[in-house]
Amino acid sequence: MSTYLVVNSDGLVENAIEWDGETEYDPGEGCTLEAVDGKPGGPWVGWTKNKGKFVAPPAPPVDPGVERRRAAAASAAKKLAALGLTAEEAATISGP
Repeated sequence: MSTYLVVNSDGLVENAIEWDGETEYDPGEGCTLEAVDGKPGGPWVGWTKNKGKFVAPPAPPVDPGVERRRAAAASAAKKLAALGLTAEEAATISGP
């Protein structure tokens, strides 16, 4: 068994399957199968195939509010530690 990607006619990888490469299988109208190694970091569902090469989707945008909250939590933890609280005690106040 090997990993195959189901690529639609627009080049979008719609699915990943395990297939022996011999048993009859129809990926669907306009779709093709592309054998891949299936290792992390390689092409997968959501990627596109353009001019014979797989292209990863763009990374999702980073929410600036999330980064501000992380920085504020780290700052609060540092200040609580300076007051003598253990990490466990500080976590009960500010969360993990």
